[in-house]
Amino acid sequence: STLFPYTTLFRSTELTRATLHAQVEDLDGARETHSSRPIWLLARESAYLSVLDPSSGEYLDLTQYLAAWVTPHVEPVLQVLREAADMHPGVVMAGYQGDRVFVELQARAIFEALKARKIAYINSVICFGEGMGEFMQRIRLPRESLATRSANCVDGAVLFSSMLEAASINPALVLVPGHAFVGWQVQEQGEWDYLETTMIGTRTFEEAQDTGCALARAHGNLAAGGKPLLSRLSLAEARSQNRVTPME
Repeated sequence: STLFPYTTLFRSTELTRATLHAQVEDLDGARETHSSRPIWLLARESAYLSVLDPSSGEYLDLTQYLAAWVTPHVEPVLQVLREAADMHPGVVMAGYQGDRVFVELQARAIFEALKARKIAYINSVICFGEGMGEFMQRIRLPRESLATRSANCVDGAVLFSSMLEAASINPALVLVPGHAFVGWQVQEQGEWDYLETTMIGTRTFEEAQDTGCALARAHGNLAAGGKPLLSRLSLAEARSQNRVTPME
């Protein structure tokens, strides 16, 4: 088959066979070269976490690109944000237009809105196409997690981050070995708070918050091979410094 249109590519949920055609013409329109080769197209849910650089033998960290899955402006996210506003004592979602308690109440309202949506933790992470020296994971877009009412740990962190970013609060995807959770700045340029998103369906906000903070403390001062065991991907930095924009 030929290379599919972009809209078809974006709907692809499995590893798909296709053909890549490459043609080079000079300024007069004369064909310089033309070639075709078979390729594999990864599912759009497939996220590379790291790949091995054969020239250096080091693994390249690609986790900054997880910010592309944080989509604050899609309609399903904005709909749940409106539901969260109803759960805030002031019936607002207004970012940093208040103190840290005001910000925490917004995070709590988002938690309660997602709990009301019955988001369940389902550890579906396998994706196909991973090669030697490549580490990948399946990640759902927030609208898909909301539609299926299911999320693995990264899905949940991406979904919660999308809600926070939509409320003008700076979130972070927090990665530790084998796990992910969410964080947010309690004030602009301030310290961070954390939450374990896999507990949304079964525990209280306080329990999920305590667990997230405990995970951050436990890994924050640890390192392996000279690298920290906790990676906190600030969405504000991903957007402004790394230019990683939402996928949709």
